[in-house]
This record gives sequence, structure tokens and C-alpha cells, in this order.
Amino acid sequence: MRYIVTGQNTGLQINFTYNENGLLIAFEIREGDITLEQLRFIRKYLPLKEKELDVWASALKGKVEIDEVPEDLSFDRFWNEYNYKVGNKQRAEKPWNKLGDAEKLKVLKSIPKYEYWLATHQGIAKAHATTYLNQRRWENEFK
Repeated sequence: MRYIVTGQNTGLQINFTYNENGLLIAFEIREGDITLEQLRFIRKYLPLKEKELDVWASALKGKVEIDEVPEDLSFDRFWNEYNYKVGNKQRAEKPWNKLGDAEKLKVLKSIPKYEYWLATHQGIAKAHATTYLNQRRWENEFK
């Protein structure tokens, strides 16, 4: 299982990967610069077991967001979940491939919110997948 931990204020992204027994097998800083203070915290409290990750995050008092990364972050998954197969599929795939895993995860998590928003705002057409990705519409606040 893989998790992305993102600092709310820093943008620092760290990947934690655990094996089937819940033991840490990989730790990788993906984005951002890590400070000496952050590095010391990680060294001291490194969650060696998957079940320790929530405890580790709670020690940071809401300063981080933890997202479980699904096995499938493929474009085909996005294309099927977005479920608006209008426009050029290959053209939509290009911006998808430029996204990092954390952004792909945010896109996938935004789809149900966008669908609900569209349902409650009659008369607004769903954006083509290419537009949704290129214009970073997943970053909108759909309430």
C-alpha cells in the first residue's frame, strides 16, 4: 500500500510504501524542500508500520493530509470515472500524463464532487475531459 503525505502549508510531499505485512519498504520525498527540523522529526518518528501512520499524522495536528494511493492511477481509470467520452481521448491523455501521482489522486477524488455540483446547477454542461484537465478544474471548490 502506498500513501502520499502532503504538508498543508509547505507543499512537501512524501511517499510511504508498505508491504503486504504493513512494514515500511520505501520512503521518498517527491516534492518540495525538506527543512532540517522536518528531517529530524521524520527520523525520530518514522512510521515503520502502516498502522503507525495515523498516529504519526495526528502528532502533526492537522498540518498534513494523508491520501491512500490506489493501485490504478491510469488514464483509463480517469476516462471511465469521468464518464464523458466526448472529444479526443488521446488529447485528454496528454495533460493526464503530465500530472504527478498526488495530482492524479486529487483529480479522481474531485469527480464525484463535480458530478454533484453539475446535478445541482441545471443547465451547465459537463466540461470535456481535456478541458477539465487543462484548466485544472479539479482545483475548483464544488459545493
